[in-house]
Amino acid sequence: MSCKELTIDAPGHISYTFPMKSKYLSILALISVSLFGYTAPVSIVEWGQATDIVSGHQNLTGGGSTSLNLSTLRNPTVGTSYYNNNTGKTPEFYGAFSGATPKVRNDGGGDNIGINANGITYCEMVVVWTQDYFMNDGDTATDIELEGMSSRITDNGGSNTTTSRFVIRLDDTFYASASVSEGNNSFADPSTMTWVNYDPVTDMADFTGGTATLTDFSNLTAVGYYANSTRASAGTMLVEGVSFSATASVIPEPSSIVLLFGSMVLGVFLLRRR
Repeated sequence: MSCKELTIDAPGHISYTFPMKSKYLSILALISVSLFGYTAPVSIVEWGQATDIVSGHQNLTGGGSTSLNLSTLRNPTVGTSYYNNNTGKTPEFYGAFSGATPKVRNDGGGDNIGINANGITYCEMVVVWTQDYFMNDGDTATDIELEGMSSRITDNGGSNTTTSRFVIRLDDTFYASASVSEGNNSFADPSTMTWVNYDPVTDMADFTGGTATLTDFSNLTAVGYYANSTRASAGTMLVEGVSFSATASVIPEPSSIVLLFGSMVLGVFLLRRR
């Protein structure tokens, strides 16, 4: 590379070489480095912690199952009865539910994705958002790197014992975090979490796949949570996902990068003409 040129590597391993013929192009190159070399974390999934998601309990589509089906969405139809105001939210999700009829439940403490039944000793669910339904360009991104996740999982107290796990998919492989207690849970760095191999498509409750050594959280294609609740004797049980969110660094499609840079080049050209 000569002293008259500057090469910039954009996300996605795309290289651009620019002739450094003027102070305007020098400025352009510096701006390009800032834009292409850094992507601030954005919210890719946001569900819940609201009391206006539904006005009354809404059954989820499909029945009970112990395995995750990624061919059929489980959420109620988005519209008047479910997430009528969904700006900045991700209402579509997949899931598996066992123990009772799953619903999006209307609750003054926070509408939730939940299971509620009498005369049972066990209930569980896994809820997953795939990249097709990520927001903030996550649905079309070349690559997505997980930054953080948070959830609020609750039950109806009493003799119930409830735990939950975070769930991610990198490329085509699922992983689940170590079990945590009910309530508010979160992390801002996935490398600080313990992860296990997980296959909810076969059995959402099987966490015997062994510890996974993860150091790279790019190629993120799905996020979600697993929750279960148990009690010693049959009684009233409720487990509910009140809220869930995930943040990630999103690398846009190469075509978007090229379009952005083209606009910048045109701007500098017009500036030089003045």
